[in-house]
Amino acid sequence: MSRVSTEFGIKEKLLLSIGVPCVILAILEVLAQLLVWCGVGGPPVRQPTAMEMPTWMLRDANALARAKPTRDAFEWLSMFVEGDGYRVHLIPHSSKAVKNTFSLIPYDREQRYHISANALGFRGPLLAPNKSPNTLRVLVFGDSSSFGWGVNVEDSWWSILQRSLQQHYPEKVVEIANFAIPGDSSAYGKLIFDTFASRFQSDAVILGFGANDAKGVFTSHTEQVSKFTDKRSLLKIAGALEKSALVSLSKTLMRTRMSGQGKPPPEQLIPAVSVEDYGSNMVAMGRSAMELGNQKVVFLGLCIHPSYARKARQAAKDNGFEWFNGQSQLLKLLPQIQKKEVYAEYVDRMEQRYPAELKNNRVFYVTSDGCHPNELGHRYVADQLTRVLTRTPWQDD
Repeated sequence: MSRVSTEFGIKEKLLLSIGVPCVILAILEVLAQLLVWCGVGGPPVRQPTAMEMPTWMLRDANALARAKPTRDAFEWLSMFVEGDGYRVHLIPHSSKAVKNTFSLIPYDREQRYHISANALGFRGPLLAPNKSPNTLRVLVFGDSSSFGWGVNVEDSWWSILQRSLQQHYPEKVVEIANFAIPGDSSAYGKLIFDTFASRFQSDAVILGFGANDAKGVFTSHTEQVSKFTDKRSLLKIAGALEKSALVSLSKTLMRTRMSGQGKPPPEQLIPAVSVEDYGSNMVAMGRSAMELGNQKVVFLGLCIHPSYARKARQAAKDNGFEWFNGQSQLLKLLPQIQKKEVYAEYVDRMEQRYPAELKNNRVFYVTSDGCHPNELGHRYVADQLTRVLTRTPWQDD
């Protein structure tokens, strides 16, 4: 009888040692939810810093140093959610007309541009994994300039490219799928490439990275991606804990306490992705694309730092890929654009809408913010990429 009582006592103690803390935590979670609901610690508002630092990435000064977005910026930021194994994507099937908050032209800042997402959360048409016979298919990976920031989808370079290639090859069905995401560097974009490039049969891949690789950050994108890759399971658990009101309230109280201590921010900015890592990422994606059966790989430079452009050009040359520096070529074309020797219909529209800005800064003929191409810029990029993709023949399926 004493042995049975002893065994029962051990089981009872184990149950109490596990069960009681769980009950206490559950009660605390309920209380925390009530406190948050009543306004203590602030409401659980989803912060748009997820564009820079989703839950699976290292949380550091990259996110904390970002300025609070404006109402217009939050409108488009709220269209993005964390990706499954990569940074972010659009909310699937979402659709919204948003303002170009990066534009430096008052007229343009008041316009709205339509953004819609397919079932995977990317801008553009959703294609079947396997392409039909007699089909020419191109996959696009890149950042905001390839996403088509500041223009409607029909005016994006990849949309124009699809129509242009269709005219060149009327006997084929031409398809273009776009996986570009604003803010992505080659490190972030490679995660998307690795996730989707093998899922869709294609004939060519265009890689438009470089603008965000040179961006100054406190923790490199390369390091953050490495931490995610190495600790994916642990970071998923951490992400799940983010949903807890108790954890949220504790972090709010901790931030409040630390803010009073005057903790200094990190001192030195570094490139989001080093030039060497950028080159390695681009070559890795390019070679993988060829191994997957693509006939052509194009490195596209838009709003790219000169040192990264040089690296892309050399990497393309060394590996048999194509290279097109759209930004450089657009700037060289400016004298002809101003004289209306090319793209006169675009110039006429711009001169009617914002003549003063064009007079003060001729760069506005090809961009609204000094970086992202405008409608004319997208048209020129599409025209040049058409030349790149049609100057050598395609092999039949």
